[in-house]
Amino acid sequence: MSDIRPPFVRFEVKAVEDRAASMANGYYTSKDVDYIILIPHGSEGRTVIEQEYQSWLEKIRPQSGGDLMAPGGDTGTPVMAAARFPTAWLKLIEEGFKAWKEGRELPVDGTPLANWPVISPALVKNCLQLHVRTVEELAVISDEVVARLGMSGRNLQQRAKAWVEAKAEGGGKLGADLEKERALREAAENRIKSLEERLAGMEVKPSSVVRMVK
Repeated sequence: MSDIRPPFVRFEVKAVEDRAASMANGYYTSKDVDYIILIPHGSEGRTVIEQEYQSWLEKIRPQSGGDLMAPGGDTGTPVMAAARFPTAWLKLIEEGFKAWKEGRELPVDGTPLANWPVISPALVKNCLQLHVRTVEELAVISDEVVARLGMSGRNLQQRAKAWVEAKAEGGGKLGADLEKERALREAAENRIKSLEERLAGMEVKPSSVVRMVK
């Protein structure tokens, strides 16, 4: 399983100066421009690329094709090579831009964490804040991201790896593993519920308190 994943991508509208309009009007005039923001997978947010979308697209399209070059750099942080950009990534980004313009959710490469039945909504939110969107990305997160996910980070990564491997081996094994994970989660939830009920039963009610009279 390759540890090179598509970058985290989002889009924004920014107001930039329209120089021609400013000169014609005699005062500052702005226009709305679509921007693409890319965060390479594995950079933990240290590398952020912001460019006007159409300009970026025109520059990167001739360079697309083949595989991304191996991670490099003095810091060891994976970076997007200037010479190559996988065609599949470019297609995903173009589909994402279209979805964003239409007000729809951006597509992702892999299985969205929200569709993974073994992870809680709170952990999904934590992962998204760290730019981890899919089970496949979770399976190859760095040690830094593991640490930032807290005590459950390493276990969560191992479960993601097992899930991805089971998916690669075939649907039957994946279905069995999902049922096992679901059963374990339900058992844990039932234990918590039982404990809460026991604790509630141990609470002392005001009516049962014996008041001492001097």
